Amino acid sequence: MNVLFIYPDIYAYGGLRIHYGIAYMSAVLKKGGYQTSLLSITKEISKEKLIDEVKGLKPDIICFSSTTNQFPFVKLYASWLKILGVPVVCGGVHATLCPAEVISCNGIDIVCVGEGEYPLLDFANALKNGDAFDNIPNLWVKKDGAITRNSVRPLISDLDSLPFPDRAIFCHEKMLKMWDGEACFMAGRGCPYECTYCCNHSLRKTYSGKGPYVRIRSVNNLLEEIRCVSKEYSGLVKKLNFDDDTFTLFPKWVKEFCGAYKKEFDYPFACNVRVETVNREVLSLLKDAGCYAIKLGVESGDEWLRKTVLKRSMTNEEIITACKTAHELGLEVYVFNMVGFPYENPEMIEETIVSFIIVILFYIFMGGILAWLIRDYFRSIK
Repeated sequence: MNVLFIYPDIYAYGGLRIHYGIAYMSAVLKKGGYQTSLLSITKEISKEKLIDEVKGLKPDIICFSSTTNQFPFVKLYASWLKILGVPVVCGGVHATLCPAEVISCNGIDIVCVGEGEYPLLDFANALKNGDAFDNIPNLWVKKDGAITRNSVRPLISDLDSLPFPDRAIFCHEKMLKMWDGEACFMAGRGCPYECTYCCNHSLRKTYSGKGPYVRIRSVNNLLEEIRCVSKEYSGLVKKLNFDDDTFTLFPKWVKEFCGAYKKEFDYPFACNVRVETVNREVLSLLKDAGCYAIKLGVESGDEWLRKTVLKRSMTNEEIITACKTAHELGLEVYVFNMVGFPYENPEMIEETIVSFIIVILFYIFMGGILAWLIRDYFRSIK
């Protein structure tokens, strides 16, 4: 049996990156004896071309994975593919948070709510064996107009038990060349924070009572994946990126990882951090292990908006101190910022633009006093 994943990433910035959900599901299916393939759609496609491409791949199951902004394409494409008579499953963050909307769509037969590795394997096994599949946990199944809404199974508590994500399905060699040798990894799953603009707090509610939401792989397991990728793509890997929302959540784990990593690898790496989880000791550990850059979310330069509306408690002083410390240690700093929040006014947007593009850069390179003078100057000529 062949399971076809279709991942629309239309009008996305940059180019194709590894989608870890698909990569893990593909690995579990392959381990279970199934063939998998991927159709990545980066530009709008005609009905005829889509049907021809899918027919050529001869799938027994079609699986869409979708974010919210891509779901209009999934809805359309699923309706086109209905004529093929192949069961269509839709999963991903949008399906998890809005399963009723997704299952109501013409052409979508099954919705996967939450982690999809073992629900999809169970469905493939049932289909292959001719067994009923309307009672598989995590799946909502539509049949003859009726919808069966199965409950969510417990979260995968032991991430080490999963096979390593399937990079081959993404043509990883081509991807490494596209991204200048950058190989990406995930050390864990879940985020404990309550940022109002993020989906994690809603995902936690979906899994309420189903086990710890925040989980992390053992250091040995992560290092073994790096070894495997380094060996399989020998000569192509030049640097690493850890895509976890917050790589520095667990200080003891970070210390263990940094100590073990630097003994074996010399790839420079980058990771996402939060201001609350880093200090000079943690940043020094990262730098000593080979970290060349940290990426942190500032989101808004206005402290009131950040704390009250976004539920991000860090102060301006803490953000500046973290950036200054990173610079002193020789780490590059990238910050994420957004504008257009509810309750945000032009003055708050100016705080983001002026305070955290001009002030931080000049604070690092020219000193804090001059930075504030420059900010005041920009305000005066507004």
